[in-house]
Amino acid sequence: MPGARIGRGLQLGGHAEDEDWAEDPSVAAGREAARAVARGGLPAPDTDVRPEDRVCLAQWMRGIDGLEMSCSSWPVSRQDLAAGRFDRVYATMTWNP
Repeated sequence: MPGARIGRGLQLGGHAEDEDWAEDPSVAAGREAARAVARGGLPAPDTDVRPEDRVCLAQWMRGIDGLEMSCSSWPVSRQDLAAGRFDRVYATMTWNP
């Protein structure tokens, strides 16, 4: 649920959250993915994909020593999810020591 407390573990689907609830990590990753496409580091989508078109495929809040409060997110565009195109997933990590 958006705004709910983040718990440790792996979440598949649903609503991604960052540690301070500033922005949906899927949308932030969408902006980063667009920059990666522009640099040639990520395959271009078949359709016009906006950052807001990204959804949470998975999110992992881990409790690793030295990386406490770190969260990895794997967002994917709605279009790629529907087409089963997982080669365009763009992973990000946030960390709040």
